[in-house]
Amino acid sequence: MANIPHTNESADCGTLIIGLGGLEVVRTGRGLLVTYALGSCIGVTVHDPIARVGGMVHLQMANSRDASDPVEAQASPGRYVDLGLPLLIVTAERCGALASRLRIAIAGGAAPGPGGSDYFAIGKRNLTAVRKWLWQSGLLVAGEDVGGDQPRTMKLDLATGQTVMSAQGRQYQI
Repeated sequence: MANIPHTNESADCGTLIIGLGGLEVVRTGRGLLVTYALGSCIGVTVHDPIARVGGMVHLQMANSRDASDPVEAQASPGRYVDLGLPLLIVTAERCGALASRLRIAIAGGAAPGPGGSDYFAIGKRNLTAVRKWLWQSGLLVAGEDVGGDQPRTMKLDLATGQTVMSAQGRQYQI
């Protein structure tokens, strides 16, 4: 089954859970987008306060060329930075957002192995790929919670545009 972006238009979308490789863009006044267990993966939120458009993607790998199955990579673009991040921005724009107005937050990129070891440096590679793509696209990161060795939960409040993180029993805004 293809993991293509889903868009939602309603007064209140409730709480939408974004799974691994998931991508959601919502045009609404209220609701939450949530993704859990961001370790080496990267969560990216976008929010345009004027158009009232918000979105989130849960990226797993930096490059779709590293996928063992190219067909699977195309069917699940939200898993890969090179496919999912552009798709998030384009989908938000199709819902009325302007890229220049987007407040972008990123989280994850941890080394969740024992003692923070990450032999393949997946978290660092993912983070580098996200930052590089955003920079090349002229998009700035407004908030981030990256690195370390602990998993995180990321929430986008669609009413306020705030990205709230939860990790190790704490909640904080980025």
